[in-house]
Amino acid sequence: MLAQQTGHKPYRFIHNTEDSHIYVNQIDKVEEYLSRSEIESPSLILKSAKDIFSYHIDDFELIGYNPHPVMKIPVAV
Repeated sequence: MLAQQTGHKPYRFIHNTEDSHIYVNQIDKVEEYLSRSEIESPSLILKSAKDIFSYHIDDFELIGYNPHPVMKIPVAV
């Protein structure tokens, strides 16, 4: 959205997290998740909008989204 509105070409999405952690009761599922094969990333088609505040859910289309089956991971409280 920002690239489109500023006339640039999107390149990479870089994401950082803080205070991320895995609890003991989640280790088995995390190991299972990490053992899964890598899947091809989907493509996002984004319709143009007049400004950054004018986008609507219908302006986004995800192509080729083919996720692995859902995993139930316990939540530690």
